[in-house]
Amino acid sequence: MARQRIGIHNGGVPEPKAESGVTAKPRDLSNLSEAQKRMYEHVYKLLTLAAFLLLALATVVYHFLEDWSWVDSLYFSVVAVTTVGFGDLHPTTDASKLFTVVYILLGITIITTYLNNRFRYKAYGKMNDDPDISVPDSD
Repeated sequence: MARQRIGIHNGGVPEPKAESGVTAKPRDLSNLSEAQKRMYEHVYKLLTLAAFLLLALATVVYHFLEDWSWVDSLYFSVVAVTTVGFGDLHPTTDASKLFTVVYILLGITIITTYLNNRFRYKAYGKMNDDPDISVPDSD
């Protein structure tokens, strides 16, 4: 199996392979319609909002279910969703334990998707009318 080239010219992102095994050229964003560019930006903004709303929701839930301070609730929300798990705080009620299970599963999915899109967005630059910005083909 051939190794993919990773270099500075493409932000450390492996170049997509064509079916023939030859490295495919990235697609130029100038070829995308304005609607597609707006869709990429819209999805990114929605993921950003979802990530922050998730942390805010968990902070409020832990504050009331566990009777923790706002700082402790936010701290635990971040520690739990990032799977760090220091162990200094933990849920004690059945309701907060069940919430934590759902929160972690949902949170890891949202945060991972958010970070993936955040790094991709940064790697390919802001998706404005800059013709030098390119993204890999989705094919």
